[in-house]
Amino acid sequence: MMKSFMCLVSFTCLLYLSGCNTQTYEAVEVFQIDLLELSDQSKAYDQSGYKIVNSITTTSETRNMLKADIKAIEDHFDPNGNYVKTVILHSKSTLNKLNDTLTDHQREEILDQPSTIFFEEEFNEAERELVKARVMEFIDRLPTN
Repeated sequence: MMKSFMCLVSFTCLLYLSGCNTQTYEAVEVFQIDLLELSDQSKAYDQSGYKIVNSITTTSETRNMLKADIKAIEDHFDPNGNYVKTVILHSKSTLNKLNDTLTDHQREEILDQPSTIFFEEEFNEAERELVKARVMEFIDRLPTN
């Protein structure tokens, strides 16, 4: 009896630990993207402006869980290049693979001054750290829900 109990405990621990091997990836990005709006008349998408984004995206995955954490600064501009607003965004999502449930939490704040850093070309490690520090500076000031 004791031997089968120890076998069960060992199997349970092995199963638990196999779900703990975590793979984590981080991407620090700077990019510009067009904003599109659906036109009522033509039923086509028209450019309504663009936004410049600084973001840190972290994903981690275990056998039983997938997590995504997005921290971003988004400066919005109209089609003529006039500044409109800045959105500070922190979004966390977790997918539990065992019971297929998704939980998410989002914090957001609107600012009235441009706040991103923009590079026309690829950026180096020092610039990457600068962007990362800038994003974290704004995320750390977001109110907690």
